[in-house]
Amino acid sequence: MLFYDQEKRGGERLVARLSPNAFECKNTTPPNWPDIALLTSFWQPHPCSKRNRSICVGAGGDADRYPKIWRTARANHVVSAHMWNLNYLVGGQKGKATAGAICKKMHWVREALQKVGEGQWVVFVDADAGFRCQSSITTTLQMAQTESWAKLKANPSIIDFQNFGFFAIRNDPIARGILIRWTQYLQYHPLLCLLSTVPLQVSFRDVYGLEMKSAEGAHGRCRFVHIPAQSDILLHLIGQRGKANALTVDHFIESLNRETQCWLS
Repeated sequence: MLFYDQEKRGGERLVARLSPNAFECKNTTPPNWPDIALLTSFWQPHPCSKRNRSICVGAGGDADRYPKIWRTARANHVVSAHMWNLNYLVGGQKGKATAGAICKKMHWVREALQKVGEGQWVVFVDADAGFRCQSSITTTLQMAQTESWAKLKANPSIIDFQNFGFFAIRNDPIARGILIRWTQYLQYHPLLCLLSTVPLQVSFRDVYGLEMKSAEGAHGRCRFVHIPAQSDILLHLIGQRGKANALTVDHFIESLNRETQCWLS
């Protein structure tokens, strides 16, 4: 179930177009059963506040609702990771939030990837999303690998399920190289983080798109795929505008608490 914000749909279409075509993937090897080592998320305080709306022109949501959403999501992540026998690691921005805080997320993913073994997977989920009861992240990832191999003959290192709010990344040279260039791009384009509603998607398009045009990029062309997540695995309150509606937020929290309690029953 998606509690969707229309402002994010353009970013999702942008990411989806980066998946390879079938004729491009001829030299990859079939995927192995995914070895998932870590579930992780990243908490970023809302940059707006009731006292200071001057930096929030055009931004929706209420800063006071964000911690409540995150506490609900974090409880779900902890329980889900336990049920899947995974380690759970949470990152977060310390100190006062800034309007470009969203771009810190990929720096955290890069750090998290350093904590697992070669070839192991890290699954990232946003701090405003949670998993449905009885879902299986291993099955989800394995099915995504199977689908990408059946359709594209691709054995990806990065699988995006939901606009980089829910994705999996494998600790291998291809993924590490992309993350290095991606985080560097975000660091050197601060206005993108400040002004765009989808800075991660735009930056990934630029980094990955340019890489695939280079001679060296041909090796990595089939190492990223976008496979939309099924509604039976995730609840996600996407974007600031969705969080601006108190009834939507309450409904999301109630629904996610129900899923978490189901895990425990």
